[in-house]
Amino acid sequence: MISTQDSWDHDQLRAEVERRGATALAATELPVDYYRIGYRLTWPLPVAARPDRFPAPIPGIPQYPWLVWLGWQLEERWADLINAGHHDRLLAELILLDGWSSFVADDGRAGLVTACLARWLSRGRGLAAGADDHAVAARLTKIADRLITDSLLPRYRAERDDPPADELRALQNIRLIPLFSAGRLAAELDHPGLAEIREQADGAVRLWLDARRTGYTEGVGYDGYLIDHLLEWLAAAPDPAASAEIHRAARSWVATTVPGRPGIQAPIGDIEPEMTQWLTVIARIAGATQDHDLAAWCRTVPLTELPAAALTAIGSWPESCWATPPEPGPGTSPGLMIGCVRQQSVLALRSRLGDQPGDDQLLVAVSTPRVEVGHLHHDAGHVVIGWRGTCWLTDPGYQQYRAGEERTFTLDERAHNVPVIDSVAQHRRRADVRRSTDTAAVIELSACYPDEPAVRRTVRIDALMIMVRDEIEPAAGVDVRTHWLVPRQVAWQFVDGWARLSDGAGSVVWFGCGTVAISPDQLIRQAGSRGQLTLTVPTTTGRTDWFIALDPAAGWQPPERSAFANSIMKEEQ
Repeated sequence: MISTQDSWDHDQLRAEVERRGATALAATELPVDYYRIGYRLTWPLPVAARPDRFPAPIPGIPQYPWLVWLGWQLEERWADLINAGHHDRLLAELILLDGWSSFVADDGRAGLVTACLARWLSRGRGLAAGADDHAVAARLTKIADRLITDSLLPRYRAERDDPPADELRALQNIRLIPLFSAGRLAAELDHPGLAEIREQADGAVRLWLDARRTGYTEGVGYDGYLIDHLLEWLAAAPDPAASAEIHRAARSWVATTVPGRPGIQAPIGDIEPEMTQWLTVIARIAGATQDHDLAAWCRTVPLTELPAAALTAIGSWPESCWATPPEPGPGTSPGLMIGCVRQQSVLALRSRLGDQPGDDQLLVAVSTPRVEVGHLHHDAGHVVIGWRGTCWLTDPGYQQYRAGEERTFTLDERAHNVPVIDSVAQHRRRADVRRSTDTAAVIELSACYPDEPAVRRTVRIDALMIMVRDEIEPAAGVDVRTHWLVPRQVAWQFVDGWARLSDGAGSVVWFGCGTVAISPDQLIRQAGSRGQLTLTVPTTTGRTDWFIALDPAAGWQPPERSAFANSIMKEEQ
Protein backbone atom coordinates (compact mmCIF):
# COMPACT_ATOMS: atom_id res chain seq x y z
CA MET A 1 0.00 0.00 0.00
CA ILE A 2 1.51 3.33 -1.05
CA SER A 3 0.81 5.95 1.59
CA THR A 4 -0.25 9.52 0.94
CA GLN A 5 0.36 12.43 3.27
CA ASP A 6 -3.17 12.09 4.64
CA SER A 7 -3.15 11.25 8.35
CA TRP A 8 -5.58 9.08 10.22
CA ASP A 9 -7.46 10.40 13.26
CA HIS A 10 -8.76 9.23 16.65
CA ASP A 11 -11.86 7.62 15.18
CA GLN A 12 -9.92 5.63 12.61
CA LEU A 13 -7.48 4.51 15.30
CA ARG A 14 -10.34 3.33 17.51
CA ALA A 15 -11.96 1.46 14.62
CA GLU A 16 -8.69 -0.35 13.85
CA VAL A 17 -8.18 -1.24 17.51
CA GLU A 18 -11.71 -2.65 17.76
CA ARG A 19 -11.30 -4.61 14.53
CA ARG A 20 -8.08 -6.24 15.73
CA GLY A 21 -9.54 -6.88 19.17
CA ALA A 22 -12.54 -8.68 17.72
CA THR A 23 -10.26 -10.82 15.57
CA ALA A 24 -8.09 -11.72 18.57
CA LEU A 25 -11.15 -12.51 20.69
CA ALA A 26 -12.53 -14.88 18.05
CA ALA A 27 -9.24 -16.64 17.30
CA THR A 28 -8.92 -20.31 18.25
CA GLU A 29 -5.33 -20.84 17.17
CA LEU A 30 -2.05 -18.92 16.97
CA PRO A 31 -0.31 -19.21 13.57
CA VAL A 32 3.42 -18.44 13.65
CA ASP A 33 5.36 -17.64 10.48
CA TYR A 34 8.99 -18.73 10.65
CA TYR A 35 9.77 -16.71 7.54
CA ARG A 36 13.52 -16.88 8.10
CA ILE A 37 13.50 -20.59 7.31
CA GLY A 38 10.25 -21.06 5.40
CA TYR A 39 8.17 -22.85 8.06
CA ARG A 40 4.66 -22.00 9.29
CA LEU A 41 3.35 -23.63 12.47
CA THR A 42 0.28 -23.10 14.65
CA TRP A 43 -0.82 -23.74 18.25
CA PRO A 44 -4.27 -24.00 19.84
CA LEU A 45 -5.35 -21.07 21.97
CA PRO A 46 -4.75 -20.48 24.75
CA VAL A 47 -1.14 -21.65 24.85
CA ALA A 48 -1.40 -23.33 28.25
CA ALA A 49 1.97 -25.12 28.25
CA ARG A 50 5.44 -24.25 27.04
CA PRO A 51 5.79 -25.67 23.52
CA ASP A 52 8.64 -28.16 23.33
CA ARG A 53 8.06 -30.19 20.16
CA PHE A 54 9.38 -28.70 16.95
CA PRO A 55 10.54 -29.90 13.54
CA ALA A 56 13.96 -31.46 13.00
CA PRO A 57 16.97 -29.17 13.45
CA ILE A 58 17.72 -26.69 10.70
CA PRO A 59 20.98 -27.56 8.87
CA GLY A 60 23.74 -25.52 10.43
CA ILE A 61 21.63 -24.53 13.47
CA PRO A 62 21.27 -27.50 15.85
CA GLN A 63 19.13 -25.51 18.33
CA TYR A 64 16.83 -23.27 16.33
CA PRO A 65 15.15 -20.53 18.45
CA TRP A 66 11.55 -21.51 17.68
CA LEU A 67 10.19 -19.79 20.79
CA VAL A 68 11.29 -16.33 19.61
CA TRP A 69 8.67 -16.08 16.88
CA LEU A 70 6.04 -17.70 19.10
CA GLY A 71 6.72 -15.03 21.70
CA TRP A 72 6.33 -12.26 19.13
CA GLN A 73 2.92 -13.60 18.08
CA LEU A 74 1.78 -13.88 21.68
CA GLU A 75 2.81 -10.27 22.29
CA GLU A 76 0.91 -9.09 19.21
CA ARG A 77 -2.18 -11.01 20.29
CA TRP A 78 -2.06 -9.77 23.88
CA ALA A 79 -1.56 -6.16 22.74
CA ASP A 80 -4.61 -6.46 20.47
CA LEU A 81 -6.64 -7.70 23.44
CA ILE A 82 -5.51 -4.99 25.84
CA ASN A 83 -5.95 -2.21 23.27
CA ALA A 84 -9.57 -3.23 22.69
CA GLY A 85 -10.29 -3.50 26.41
CA HIS A 86 -10.57 -7.31 26.57
CA HIS A 87 -8.71 -7.39 29.84
CA ASP A 88 -10.44 -10.44 31.28
CA ARG A 89 -9.37 -12.59 28.32
CA LEU A 90 -5.81 -11.32 28.56
CA LEU A 91 -5.57 -12.01 32.29
CA ALA A 92 -7.05 -15.48 31.83
CA GLU A 93 -4.33 -16.33 29.29
CA LEU A 94 -1.55 -14.87 31.44
CA ILE A 95 -2.67 -16.95 34.44
CA LEU A 96 -2.21 -20.06 32.29
CA LEU A 97 1.52 -19.32 32.16
CA ASP A 98 1.56 -21.07 35.52
CA GLY A 99 1.30 -24.28 33.52
CA TRP A 100 4.49 -23.60 31.59
CA SER A 101 7.37 -25.85 32.67
CA SER A 102 9.81 -22.94 32.43
CA PHE A 103 10.24 -19.55 30.78
CA VAL A 104 13.66 -20.10 29.24
CA ALA A 105 14.50 -20.05 25.54
CA ASP A 106 15.14 -23.09 23.38
CA ASP A 107 18.76 -23.31 24.57
CA GLY A 108 17.74 -23.60 28.23
CA ARG A 109 18.77 -20.06 29.22
CA ALA A 110 16.87 -16.81 29.68
CA GLY A 111 16.27 -15.47 26.20
CA LEU A 112 13.97 -13.44 23.99
CA VAL A 113 10.83 -15.37 24.89
CA THR A 114 11.66 -14.76 28.56
CA ALA A 115 11.55 -11.03 27.87
CA CYS A 116 8.19 -11.27 26.07
CA LEU A 117 6.58 -13.13 28.95
CA ALA A 118 8.15 -10.87 31.59
CA ARG A 119 6.80 -7.75 29.92
CA TRP A 120 3.28 -9.13 29.82
CA LEU A 121 3.36 -10.41 33.37
CA SER A 122 4.28 -6.87 34.34
CA ARG A 123 1.33 -5.44 32.43
CA GLY A 124 -1.02 -8.10 33.68
CA ARG A 125 -0.11 -7.37 37.29
CA GLY A 126 -0.78 -3.69 36.63
CA LEU A 127 -4.20 -4.42 35.14
CA ALA A 128 -5.18 -6.73 38.00
CA ALA A 129 -4.03 -4.23 40.62
CA GLY A 130 -5.88 -1.41 38.87
CA ALA A 131 -9.07 -3.49 38.95
CA ASP A 132 -8.53 -4.39 42.65
CA ASP A 133 -8.43 -8.05 41.63
CA HIS A 134 -6.02 -9.10 44.35
CA ALA A 135 -6.40 -12.81 43.70
CA VAL A 136 -5.32 -12.53 40.04
CA ALA A 137 -2.53 -10.10 40.97
CA ALA A 138 -1.24 -12.59 43.52
CA ARG A 139 -1.27 -15.45 41.01
CA LEU A 140 0.59 -13.39 38.42
CA THR A 141 3.09 -12.28 41.07
CA LYS A 142 3.83 -15.91 41.88
CA ILE A 143 4.43 -16.70 38.19
CA ALA A 144 6.60 -13.59 37.82
CA ASP A 145 8.70 -14.55 40.83
CA ARG A 146 9.30 -17.98 39.30
CA LEU A 147 10.36 -16.42 36.00
CA ILE A 148 12.93 -14.20 37.73
CA THR A 149 14.22 -16.85 40.13
CA ASP A 150 14.30 -19.92 37.90
CA SER A 151 14.77 -18.49 34.39
CA LEU A 152 16.42 -15.06 34.54
CA LEU A 153 18.90 -15.14 37.42
CA PRO A 154 20.68 -18.42 36.54
CA ARG A 155 21.90 -17.03 33.20
CA TYR A 156 23.39 -13.83 34.57
CA ARG A 157 24.80 -15.46 37.70
CA ALA A 158 26.62 -17.93 35.44
CA GLU A 159 28.09 -15.01 33.52
CA ARG A 160 29.84 -13.73 36.62
CA ASP A 161 32.14 -16.75 36.38
CA ASP A 162 32.06 -17.08 32.60
CA PRO A 163 31.46 -13.60 31.12
CA PRO A 164 30.97 -12.91 27.40
CA ALA A 165 34.23 -13.27 25.51
CA ASP A 166 34.24 -9.70 24.19
CA GLU A 167 32.27 -6.49 23.99
CA LEU A 168 30.32 -7.47 20.88
CA ARG A 169 29.08 -10.65 22.54
CA ALA A 170 28.17 -8.71 25.65
CA LEU A 171 26.07 -6.36 23.49
CA GLN A 172 24.13 -9.06 21.64
CA ASN A 173 20.41 -8.37 21.63
CA ILE A 174 19.65 -11.94 22.68
CA ARG A 175 21.60 -11.30 25.90
CA LEU A 176 20.38 -7.81 26.77
CA ILE A 177 16.68 -7.98 25.91
CA PRO A 178 15.72 -10.46 28.68
CA LEU A 179 17.90 -8.56 31.13
CA PHE A 180 16.08 -5.30 30.45
CA SER A 181 12.44 -6.44 30.39
CA ALA A 182 12.68 -9.11 33.07
CA GLY A 183 14.82 -6.66 35.02
CA ARG A 184 11.92 -4.22 35.11
CA LEU A 185 9.65 -7.00 36.35
CA ALA A 186 12.17 -7.77 39.10
CA ALA A 187 12.17 -4.10 40.11
CA GLU A 188 8.38 -4.07 40.33
CA LEU A 189 8.47 -7.19 42.49
CA ASP A 190 11.35 -5.84 44.58
CA HIS A 191 12.77 -9.29 44.02
CA PRO A 192 15.60 -10.43 46.34
CA GLY A 193 17.89 -10.69 43.31
CA LEU A 194 17.19 -7.14 42.18
CA ALA A 195 20.55 -5.72 43.29
CA GLU A 196 22.55 -8.08 41.11
CA ILE A 197 20.13 -7.61 38.20
CA ARG A 198 20.42 -3.84 38.54
CA GLU A 199 24.21 -4.05 38.49
CA GLN A 200 24.13 -6.09 35.28
CA ALA A 201 21.45 -3.96 33.58
CA ASP A 202 22.98 -0.59 34.44
CA GLY A 203 26.36 -1.87 33.25
CA ALA A 204 24.77 -3.01 30.00
CA VAL A 205 23.23 0.43 29.45
CA ARG A 206 26.63 2.10 29.93
CA LEU A 207 28.30 -0.39 27.59
CA TRP A 208 25.62 0.13 24.94
CA LEU A 209 25.95 3.91 25.13
CA ASP A 210 29.73 3.79 24.80
CA ALA A 211 29.49 1.44 21.83
CA ARG A 212 26.90 3.63 20.08
CA ARG A 213 29.36 6.52 20.18
CA THR A 214 31.78 4.49 18.03
CA GLY A 215 29.22 3.26 15.52
CA TYR A 216 27.75 0.14 17.12
CA THR A 217 24.50 -1.10 15.61
CA GLU A 218 22.74 -4.29 14.60
CA GLY A 219 20.68 -2.44 11.97
CA VAL A 220 17.40 -0.59 12.43
CA GLY A 221 15.32 -3.75 12.85
CA TYR A 222 17.39 -5.25 15.63
CA ASP A 223 18.19 -1.88 17.21
CA GLY A 224 14.46 -1.21 17.40
CA TYR A 225 13.90 -4.60 19.02
CA LEU A 226 16.58 -3.99 21.63
CA ILE A 227 15.51 -0.42 22.36
CA ASP A 228 11.86 -1.43 22.76
CA HIS A 229 12.99 -3.57 25.71
CA LEU A 230 15.62 -1.11 26.91
CA LEU A 231 12.77 1.35 27.41
CA GLU A 232 11.26 -1.12 29.88
CA TRP A 233 14.39 -0.99 32.05
CA LEU A 234 14.66 2.79 31.76
CA ALA A 235 11.14 3.04 33.20
CA ALA A 236 12.58 1.46 36.35
CA ALA A 237 16.04 3.04 36.22
CA PRO A 238 16.00 6.32 34.24
CA ASP A 239 19.16 7.32 32.38
CA PRO A 240 19.00 10.71 30.60
CA ALA A 241 21.92 9.94 28.30
CA ALA A 242 20.34 6.69 27.14
CA SER A 243 16.99 8.41 26.62
CA ALA A 244 18.63 11.12 24.52
CA GLU A 245 20.38 8.53 22.35
CA ILE A 246 17.13 6.64 21.83
CA HIS A 247 15.36 9.85 20.78
CA ARG A 248 18.15 10.65 18.32
CA ALA A 249 18.03 7.13 16.87
CA ALA A 250 14.24 7.15 16.52
CA ARG A 251 14.31 10.38 14.54
CA SER A 252 17.05 9.05 12.27
CA TRP A 253 15.09 5.90 11.42
CA VAL A 254 12.43 7.96 9.67
CA ALA A 255 15.00 9.04 7.08
CA THR A 256 15.60 5.49 5.82
CA THR A 257 11.96 4.58 5.30
CA VAL A 258 10.86 3.98 1.72
CA PRO A 259 9.19 7.07 0.20
CA GLY A 260 5.51 6.25 -0.20
CA ARG A 261 5.83 3.28 2.19
CA PRO A 262 6.65 4.86 5.58
CA GLY A 263 6.19 1.59 7.46
CA ILE A 264 9.01 -0.10 5.51
CA GLN A 265 12.73 0.40 6.09
CA ALA A 266 15.09 0.47 3.11
CA PRO A 267 16.61 -3.03 2.86
CA ILE A 268 20.16 -2.42 4.04
CA GLY A 269 21.92 -4.96 6.23
CA ASP A 270 19.96 -7.64 8.03
CA ILE A 271 16.60 -5.84 7.81
CA GLU A 272 13.44 -7.92 8.27
CA PRO A 273 10.18 -6.22 7.22
CA GLU A 274 8.44 -8.42 9.78
CA MET A 275 10.46 -6.87 12.64
CA THR A 276 8.39 -3.76 13.30
CA GLN A 277 9.54 -2.95 16.84
CA TRP A 278 11.27 0.18 15.50
CA LEU A 279 7.81 1.57 14.72
CA THR A 280 6.75 0.90 18.30
CA VAL A 281 9.82 2.74 19.59
CA ILE A 282 9.05 5.78 17.42
CA ALA A 283 5.45 5.81 18.69
CA ARG A 284 6.61 5.50 22.30
CA ILE A 285 9.24 8.23 21.96
CA ALA A 286 6.83 10.56 20.14
CA GLY A 287 4.50 10.45 23.12
CA ALA A 288 7.11 10.43 25.87
CA THR A 289 8.96 13.46 24.48
CA GLN A 290 5.93 15.14 22.86
CA ASP A 291 7.90 15.21 19.62
CA HIS A 292 5.28 16.63 17.27
CA ASP A 293 7.31 15.81 14.15
CA LEU A 294 7.59 12.14 15.08
CA ALA A 295 3.93 12.00 16.05
CA ALA A 296 2.82 13.56 12.77
CA TRP A 297 5.03 11.13 10.86
CA CYS A 298 3.55 8.14 12.74
CA ARG A 299 0.12 9.15 11.53
CA THR A 300 1.22 8.78 7.89
CA VAL A 301 1.95 5.07 8.42
CA PRO A 302 -1.15 3.07 7.42
CA LEU A 303 -2.88 1.81 10.55
CA THR A 304 -2.91 -1.73 9.20
CA GLU A 305 0.90 -1.70 9.05
CA LEU A 306 1.49 -0.56 12.63
CA PRO A 307 2.20 -3.27 15.23
CA ALA A 308 -0.29 -3.56 18.06
CA ALA A 309 2.29 -2.27 20.54
CA ALA A 310 2.61 0.95 18.54
CA LEU A 311 -1.17 1.39 18.72
CA THR A 312 -0.89 0.94 22.49
CA ALA A 313 1.66 3.76 22.65
CA ILE A 314 -0.37 6.03 20.37
CA GLY A 315 -3.46 5.43 22.49
CA SER A 316 -1.69 7.06 25.43
CA TRP A 317 -0.32 10.09 23.57
CA PRO A 318 -1.02 13.50 25.09
CA GLU A 319 -3.44 15.60 23.07
CA SER A 320 -0.61 17.83 21.85
CA CYS A 321 0.76 14.94 19.77
CA TRP A 322 -2.35 15.02 17.60
CA ALA A 323 -1.73 18.58 16.41
CA THR A 324 -0.27 19.14 12.95
CA PRO A 325 3.20 20.70 13.22
CA PRO A 326 3.76 23.84 11.15
CA GLU A 327 5.75 23.65 7.93
CA PRO A 328 9.38 24.79 8.40
CA GLY A 329 9.91 28.42 7.53
CA PRO A 330 12.80 30.06 5.66
CA GLY A 331 16.16 29.41 7.24
CA THR A 332 14.90 26.48 9.33
CA SER A 333 15.42 22.76 8.99
CA PRO A 334 13.61 21.46 5.87
CA GLY A 335 11.85 18.70 7.78
CA LEU A 336 12.23 15.62 9.92
CA MET A 337 13.88 13.50 7.26
CA ILE A 338 14.98 15.80 4.42
CA GLY A 339 18.69 16.30 3.68
CA CYS A 340 21.58 14.15 4.90
CA VAL A 341 20.88 11.94 7.92
CA ARG A 342 23.54 9.75 9.52
CA GLN A 343 22.68 6.53 11.30
CA GLN A 344 25.20 4.19 12.89
CA SER A 345 25.73 2.23 9.67
CA VAL A 346 23.72 4.06 7.00
CA LEU A 347 23.95 7.48 5.41
CA ALA A 348 20.66 8.71 3.96
CA LEU A 349 20.36 11.44 1.33
CA ARG A 350 16.70 12.37 1.09
CA SER A 351 15.14 15.08 -1.04
CA ARG A 352 11.67 16.42 -1.74
CA LEU A 353 10.94 16.50 -5.48
CA GLY A 354 8.77 19.60 -5.33
CA ASP A 355 7.81 22.46 -3.05
CA GLN A 356 4.78 20.98 -1.32
CA PRO A 357 4.64 18.61 1.67
CA GLY A 358 2.77 15.95 -0.32
CA ASP A 359 5.23 15.91 -3.22
CA ASP A 360 7.35 12.87 -4.08
CA GLN A 361 10.47 12.19 -2.08
CA LEU A 362 13.66 10.46 -3.17
CA LEU A 363 15.78 8.32 -0.85
CA VAL A 364 19.36 7.37 -1.63
CA ALA A 365 20.62 5.23 1.25
CA VAL A 366 24.27 4.18 1.43
CA SER A 367 25.55 1.45 3.73
CA THR A 368 28.43 2.57 5.97
CA PRO A 369 29.06 -0.26 8.50
CA ARG A 370 31.93 0.21 10.95
CA VAL A 371 31.62 -2.65 13.45
CA GLU A 372 31.99 -6.41 12.99
CA VAL A 373 28.50 -7.52 14.00
CA GLY A 374 28.22 -11.03 12.60
CA HIS A 375 24.73 -11.03 11.13
CA LEU A 376 25.21 -7.76 9.22
CA HIS A 377 26.53 -7.80 5.66
CA HIS A 378 29.83 -6.89 4.02
CA ASP A 379 28.14 -4.15 2.03
CA ALA A 380 29.98 -0.88 2.65
CA GLY A 381 29.01 1.59 -0.06
CA HIS A 382 25.96 -0.42 -1.17
CA VAL A 383 23.29 1.94 -2.55
CA VAL A 384 19.52 1.56 -2.22
CA ILE A 385 17.25 3.96 -4.11
CA GLY A 386 13.66 4.46 -2.95
CA TRP A 387 10.96 6.38 -4.80
CA ARG A 388 7.17 6.08 -5.05
CA GLY A 389 6.87 3.04 -2.80
CA THR A 390 9.58 0.98 -4.51
CA CYS A 391 13.27 0.35 -3.85
CA TRP A 392 14.49 0.40 -7.45
CA LEU A 393 18.02 -0.62 -6.51
CA THR A 394 17.79 -3.01 -3.63
CA ASP A 395 19.36 -5.69 -1.45
CA PRO A 396 18.71 -9.43 -1.04
CA GLY A 397 17.22 -8.69 2.39
CA TYR A 398 17.82 -10.59 5.62
CA GLN A 399 20.16 -13.55 5.47
CA GLN A 400 18.53 -16.94 5.16
CA TYR A 401 19.43 -19.05 8.19
CA ARG A 402 18.90 -22.37 6.45
CA ALA A 403 21.97 -23.54 4.50
CA GLY A 404 21.58 -23.65 0.73
CA GLU A 405 21.28 -21.49 -2.37
CA GLU A 406 19.05 -18.85 -0.78
CA ARG A 407 21.52 -18.29 2.06
CA THR A 408 24.35 -18.00 -0.45
CA PHE A 409 22.31 -15.49 -2.46
CA THR A 410 21.84 -13.26 0.59
CA LEU A 411 25.51 -13.21 1.59
CA ASP A 412 27.89 -13.78 -1.31
CA GLU A 413 29.87 -11.23 -3.32
CA ARG A 414 27.00 -10.74 -5.81
CA ALA A 415 24.54 -9.72 -3.09
CA HIS A 416 25.38 -6.00 -3.14
CA ASN A 417 26.21 -3.30 -5.67
CA VAL A 418 29.73 -2.60 -4.43
CA PRO A 419 32.73 -3.37 -6.66
CA VAL A 420 34.13 -6.91 -6.73
CA ILE A 421 37.77 -6.39 -7.71
CA ASP A 422 39.58 -9.22 -9.52
CA SER A 423 37.02 -11.64 -7.98
CA VAL A 424 37.77 -10.30 -4.49
CA ALA A 425 34.86 -8.94 -2.41
CA GLN A 426 34.77 -7.00 0.83
CA HIS A 427 35.52 -8.94 4.01
CA ARG A 428 35.63 -6.20 6.66
CA ARG A 429 33.12 -3.57 7.78
CA ARG A 430 35.23 -0.41 7.82
CA ALA A 431 33.44 2.26 5.82
CA ASP A 432 34.83 5.76 6.30
CA VAL A 433 32.53 8.66 5.41
CA ARG A 434 34.96 11.33 4.24
CA ARG A 435 32.44 14.03 3.37
CA SER A 436 28.70 14.51 3.32
CA THR A 437 26.28 17.29 2.42
CA ASP A 438 22.53 17.34 1.90
CA THR A 439 23.05 16.12 -1.68
CA ALA A 440 26.34 14.21 -1.73
CA ALA A 441 28.54 11.80 0.17
CA VAL A 442 32.05 10.42 -0.27
CA ILE A 443 32.77 7.04 1.32
CA GLU A 444 36.24 5.51 1.54
CA LEU A 445 35.98 1.71 1.12
CA SER A 446 39.64 0.72 0.95
CA ALA A 447 39.85 -0.86 4.40
CA CYS A 448 36.89 -3.12 3.61
CA TYR A 449 38.95 -5.15 1.10
CA PRO A 450 41.92 -7.50 1.57
CA ASP A 451 45.22 -5.72 0.87
CA GLU A 452 43.29 -2.42 1.04
CA PRO A 453 43.29 -1.23 -2.58
CA ALA A 454 42.33 2.42 -3.03
CA VAL A 455 38.54 2.30 -3.43
CA ARG A 456 36.23 5.29 -3.06
CA ARG A 457 32.53 5.71 -3.86
CA THR A 458 30.87 9.09 -4.32
CA VAL A 459 27.08 9.48 -4.43
CA ARG A 460 25.36 12.66 -5.63
CA ILE A 461 21.75 13.64 -6.22
CA ASP A 462 20.50 16.55 -8.30
CA ALA A 463 16.72 16.77 -8.62
CA LEU A 464 15.72 13.62 -10.57
CA MET A 465 19.30 12.48 -11.22
CA ILE A 466 21.59 10.31 -9.10
CA MET A 467 25.22 9.65 -9.90
CA VAL A 468 27.38 6.98 -8.28
CA ARG A 469 31.11 7.27 -9.01
CA ASP A 470 33.55 4.47 -8.22
CA GLU A 471 37.28 5.22 -8.16
CA ILE A 472 39.54 2.16 -7.89
CA GLU A 473 43.32 2.35 -8.06
CA PRO A 474 45.10 -0.99 -7.91
CA ALA A 475 47.09 -2.16 -10.96
CA ALA A 476 45.63 -0.93 -14.23
CA GLY A 477 43.32 -3.17 -16.22
CA VAL A 478 42.07 -5.32 -13.34
CA ASP A 479 38.62 -6.84 -13.89
CA VAL A 480 35.85 -5.26 -11.81
CA ARG A 481 32.27 -6.56 -11.54
CA THR A 482 29.39 -4.65 -10.01
CA HIS A 483 26.12 -6.43 -9.31
CA TRP A 484 22.96 -4.29 -9.24
CA LEU A 485 19.88 -5.96 -7.74
CA VAL A 486 16.37 -4.86 -8.73
CA PRO A 487 13.15 -6.16 -7.08
CA ARG A 488 10.94 -8.68 -8.84
CA GLN A 489 7.95 -6.32 -9.27
CA VAL A 490 9.99 -4.10 -11.59
CA ALA A 491 9.91 -4.79 -15.35
CA TRP A 492 13.02 -4.43 -17.52
CA GLN A 493 13.74 -3.23 -21.03
CA PHE A 494 16.93 -2.03 -22.70
CA VAL A 495 17.10 1.11 -24.85
CA ASP A 496 20.21 2.61 -26.48
CA GLY A 497 22.66 1.29 -23.86
CA TRP A 498 20.41 2.03 -20.89
CA ALA A 499 18.22 -0.19 -18.71
CA ARG A 500 14.65 1.02 -18.39
CA LEU A 501 13.01 -0.07 -15.13
CA SER A 502 9.24 0.26 -14.84
CA ASP A 503 6.71 -0.40 -12.11
CA GLY A 504 3.97 -0.61 -14.73
CA ALA A 505 2.02 2.13 -12.93
CA GLY A 506 3.51 5.27 -14.42
CA SER A 507 6.96 5.39 -12.82
CA VAL A 508 10.24 4.61 -14.61
CA VAL A 509 13.90 4.69 -13.56
CA TRP A 510 16.72 4.72 -16.10
CA PHE A 511 20.06 3.06 -15.28
CA GLY A 512 23.23 3.62 -17.27
CA CYS A 513 27.01 3.59 -17.09
CA GLY A 514 29.55 6.12 -18.32
CA THR A 515 31.94 3.52 -19.76
CA VAL A 516 29.87 0.41 -20.63
CA ALA A 517 26.62 0.05 -22.54
CA ILE A 518 23.93 -1.68 -20.51
CA SER A 519 22.54 -4.70 -22.39
CA PRO A 520 20.16 -7.66 -21.85
CA ASP A 521 22.98 -10.24 -21.69
CA GLN A 522 24.12 -8.66 -18.39
CA LEU A 523 20.83 -9.55 -16.69
CA ILE A 524 20.59 -12.79 -14.70
CA ARG A 525 18.54 -14.38 -11.95
CA GLN A 526 20.89 -15.75 -9.33
CA ALA A 527 20.33 -19.19 -7.86
CA GLY A 528 18.47 -18.77 -4.58
CA SER A 529 17.03 -15.37 -5.54
CA ARG A 530 13.82 -14.31 -3.79
CA GLY A 531 12.70 -12.83 -7.09
CA GLN A 532 15.28 -10.10 -7.56
CA LEU A 533 17.12 -9.92 -10.89
CA THR A 534 20.78 -8.94 -11.01
CA LEU A 535 22.48 -6.74 -13.58
CA THR A 536 26.16 -7.71 -13.58
CA VAL A 537 28.26 -5.07 -15.34
CA PRO A 538 31.95 -5.67 -16.14
CA THR A 539 34.22 -2.64 -15.94
CA THR A 540 37.83 -2.11 -14.95
CA THR A 541 39.87 -0.10 -12.50
CA GLY A 542 40.05 3.66 -12.68
CA ARG A 543 36.88 5.73 -12.63
CA THR A 544 33.40 4.42 -13.42
CA ASP A 545 30.29 6.57 -13.33
CA TRP A 546 26.84 5.05 -12.86
CA PHE A 547 23.83 7.14 -13.86
CA ILE A 548 20.30 6.79 -12.47
CA ALA A 549 17.45 9.04 -13.60
CA LEU A 550 13.87 9.15 -12.31
CA ASP A 551 11.28 9.49 -15.07
CA PRO A 552 7.85 10.44 -13.64
CA ALA A 553 6.46 10.59 -17.21
CA ALA A 554 7.38 6.92 -17.81
CA GLY A 555 8.86 7.70 -21.22
CA TRP A 556 10.88 5.54 -23.56
CA GLN A 557 13.66 7.97 -24.41
CA PRO A 558 16.72 7.56 -22.14
CA PRO A 559 18.33 10.65 -20.62
CA GLU A 560 21.34 12.40 -22.11
CA ARG A 561 24.61 11.59 -20.41
CA SER A 562 25.61 15.22 -20.82
CA ALA A 563 22.94 16.16 -18.25
CA PHE A 564 24.82 14.13 -15.66
CA ALA A 565 28.13 15.67 -16.68
CA ASN A 566 26.69 19.16 -16.25
CA SER A 567 25.29 18.22 -12.85
CA ILE A 568 28.64 16.83 -11.74
CA MET A 569 30.48 19.96 -12.87
CA LYS A 570 27.99 22.14 -10.99
CA GLU A 571 28.52 20.08 -7.83
CA GLU A 572 32.32 20.21 -8.11
CA GLN A 573 32.55 23.97 -8.69
